[in-house]
Amino acid sequence: MKHLKDRTQQRVLVGAALLLVLIGVIIAIPVVNVAVMGLFWFLFKVSLIIYLMIWFRGTFPRFRYDQLMDIGWKVMIPIGMGAVVINALLGMTRHS
Repeated sequence: MKHLKDRTQQRVLVGAALLLVLIGVIIAIPVVNVAVMGLFWFLFKVSLIIYLMIWFRGTFPRFRYDQLMDIGWKVMIPIGMGAVVINALLGMTRHS
């Protein structure tokens, strides 16, 4: 069974490498490059957000409901109110 596993891994690796090379060759054509860039960046950003969400959930501990309420009332609301006050003061000083 080990031999079959190695052959399967080799085929997957060769297929992935070939796919990357072919994508690189196709994107080198200017007309295709212009048409594909929007889709590429959209899929790249979606993939990045999904990766970060999975990474965040796997790395940090899950909070209980009472802990989330404490963070909200004791930390986030004062930070938000401070940001509103700072923005208001900056807005008043810039226009006067």
